[in-house]
Amino acid sequence: MPLRQMSKCEPPVFDFDFWPVTFDNRLVTLDDFEKNVEPKILARGREYYQDNAIKSVLKLADDEVSAVAYGTSRYNLRLTLKGRTVVKSRCSCPYDWGDNCKHVVALCFYLRQHGTDALNIETMLANAHEAALRRFLTEQIRDDWRLRREFIRAFGPETLDNDEDDEWDDDDDDEDY
Repeated sequence: MPLRQMSKCEPPVFDFDFWPVTFDNRLVTLDDFEKNVEPKILARGREYYQDNAIKSVLKLADDEVSAVAYGTSRYNLRLTLKGRTVVKSRCSCPYDWGDNCKHVVALCFYLRQHGTDALNIETMLANAHEAALRRFLTEQIRDDWRLRREFIRAFGPETLDNDEDDEWDDDDDDEDY
């Protein structure tokens, strides 16, 4: 599924229907990942990092960071960390010549330099102006049928009266409501 085009100001939309990228199936840390990266990919990743191609870094959970890499296209990234150890890495780019891509390497350089305490969703929500947050959510829910479906599941009138999950027909995933 292609990603929808977004401006650099919009938050990233993640659809991770692709294979995870690993560092040759080895656990590596943000301090030593270079040892497990092909020199050409390492140089390109460093270049991406130095060119500030890594944007929208967001801490999704204590052990998960997402970001967007801008280059020839816009690629979504996600790293799962345990402390400073990279447990899993994913990128939406089509790279399939090895176990890691330049975008993941660039994000590792970024996190090494700036730390893993990137922007936190909870902090952002707590600091958001309520009216602006409502406008943003309304627009997103209106434009994204999957988000709309999940919003209705969580906050629809049926959920106020009933704690059971509604059974939705997921066979219609290609339709826009």
